[in-house]
Amino acid sequence: MNRHRIVIPRPLPRSGFTIIELMVVLSLLTVLFSGLIALVVSIQNNAQRSDRQFLSRQEVRRFTDDFRRDFHRSRSHTAEDQQVELTFDDESQTVVYSAAETSLIRTVSDADGGIAKREDYKIGERFRVEFPNSETSDASRWRLVGKDERDPTFEIVATRKSEP
Repeated sequence: MNRHRIVIPRPLPRSGFTIIELMVVLSLLTVLFSGLIALVVSIQNNAQRSDRQFLSRQEVRRFTDDFRRDFHRSRSHTAEDQQVELTFDDESQTVVYSAAETSLIRTVSDADGGIAKREDYKIGERFRVEFPNSETSDASRWRLVGKDERDPTFEIVATRKSEP
């Protein structure tokens, strides 16, 4: 007897993923990476804003130190229209501090009226400069007011050293 065996092929075990599984994984990875990219962009923006604030504060500090030093040494000053002019005892130079749109400017002029030195203090667009009236001739006040509520207000008061 001849027996014929009918062999039914068994399905081979699959080793792979279906297209649905791949699409689900890709969509989950897309959502995950988009959230990660948004987080990285937010961190970079905060770091840039923090750097700008630090640099502005550093420039305000440098301006404050220079202005106070010059004011202490000066004999007299005149303040008008967002500028302060300082004169000294030896009258060999005049120092003028003025406000521009995004910076404060220190100009040192020699006795002949020529500009010997000019410095810019970059405070950025975030501050506006105010000159409150000084009650005394031995003091000068500047106010740097932040345009945003997160920006601080700096008040700079310089007084002339009194003679003993």
